[in-house]
Amino acid sequence: MGISELTSTLMFLFLPGIIGAFILGLFTSSTRREWKYFYLQAYFIAMISYLIYWIFQKQSSFYDYFFLKDTSLNPFEIAIVTLIAIVLSIILVFIIEKNYFYEFVVCIGLSSYYGSNDIWDELFELTNEKDKITWIVIRDGETNKEYEGQLLLYSNRQDKKEITLKHVIIRQHNGDLVKIVAEKEYVYFNLENKDNLILEIQNLENSGGS
Repeated sequence: MGISELTSTLMFLFLPGIIGAFILGLFTSSTRREWKYFYLQAYFIAMISYLIYWIFQKQSSFYDYFFLKDTSLNPFEIAIVTLIAIVLSIILVFIIEKNYFYEFVVCIGLSSYYGSNDIWDELFELTNEKDKITWIVIRDGETNKEYEGQLLLYSNRQDKKEITLKHVIIRQHNGDLVKIVAEKEYVYFNLENKDNLILEIQNLENSGGS
């Protein structure tokens, strides 16, 4: 068996895990991690999904392929396992995003670690409340400007700290004097290497406007 054939076969076998890992990366903070984490996630999701299939079917061409000779792959099995991996990944997304795993670990006293240690993540996870809108005030200590607007977008990459506000009011502070100098529909902020910024965040009830 040539290398290219082996590679394509393994990719086909681990397609359920690859799709599952993609779902995790799409809906959790895993998008910011290195590729090695993606490969590990794909491997474990695939193995667990095939194991679930084997438990119900009492056989699997996936395991036969590695441990028995002259075993052909079963496309129907891989399709079913892919569906299992998708459901499994959605469940994992729910558990991860709700911090249920960390709550369980803390509850049984196994660890005091809770959730992500990235303050940026924790801060903006608090803004994802249904039927509420998030207003942010950014105070720039260097220019004495204040930007107040509704949160539209924020980055979820570890190497980027970016946000975009809409319906933005820009004020200039000059001692006790505060003056509105501009109003913008959208304003983008790259917060990297900004040491003199203060963010104030408030969730307000959504009255139906946007």
